[in-house]
Order: sequence, then structure tokens, then C-alpha cells
Amino acid sequence: MTDYSQFILDSFRKVFRALRLNSVKIEKELGVSSAQFFVLQKLRPGEWITINQIAARTSTDQSSVSVVVKKLIEEKLLLKKSNPEDKRSVLVSLSLIGLKFSGSTKSLVQNQLLQGVQSLSVSERTQLAGLLEKLLKGSNLDQEEAALFYEKAKRHVKKL
Repeated sequence: MTDYSQFILDSFRKVFRALRLNSVKIEKELGVSSAQFFVLQKLRPGEWITINQIAARTSTDQSSVSVVVKKLIEEKLLLKKSNPEDKRSVLVSLSLIGLKFSGSTKSLVQNQLLQGVQSLSVSERTQLAGLLEKLLKGSNLDQEEAALFYEKAKRHVKKL
């Protein structure tokens, strides 16, 4: 019987290495994090979009996207306005500065991973999701926050 532990860990190593190298390259060449660039690439010029819509396009949760969007607004790469249909939410759009990122042909490993996942059949994705959930639980990592790749997760500072 073959133990696939090394193959599995090597697979994770390849993915993490590709993500890290791509992140360093993007940040060096564009001056934004790969998570920020990933979000910027998901917006179309002239479009006003909700945080939940961005979360769906990036296949992540709303709270992770909110952290990145807030930084992009602070850096003046996104504009925001209140949502006339729902006063509790905001709409964001690419600023003139942010527009230069939307048409970029720079490749992101996140997009390659997303394409790879979407190339799997529904039953394969279901099986993979179940196995990853089992792996995370078995590794005691199932409670970790799933922030966008190479974006710092929110820190909860405990006062002593």
C-alpha cells in the first residue's frame, strides 16, 4: 500500500510556492498585493458592485473581501457610494487610478487555481471539498479564517 503523504504535502508546497512567488512579483511590479489585484481584476470599468457580488466573483466570503476593499478605497483605487437599493450596504467602482489594473494581463495564480477547481466536475468538487474539510478538521485548522491569498487576516488583539 502506497502512502501518499509526501505527494499530498508536495502538492500543497507547489501551490503555496506558486502563490508566494506570484504575490511577490505582483507586489513588486504593480505596487498592490495579489489579493488587492485579484479583487481589482474582478471589477469591470464603469460598474458599481456590492461587496457580496465581489465575494461571489472571488469565491470568498464577504468579511475577507471587505478588508481588501477597505484598503483599496483608502489607496484611492476604488470609489464607494451608498447603495440606493439597500442603505445598509455600499457600492464600489474602479477609480481612474484603479482602471489601469482592470485591463492588466498579469497572470494570477489565484485565477489559475479557480480555473482548475471549476474544471472539475460537480461530483469531483464535492468529493474534494469533503476531503479538504476532513483534512482541516484532522489537522485542527478548521477554525482558521479563510482570508484571500496573501492578505493579512483580521487580528483580534487581546488586552492583558
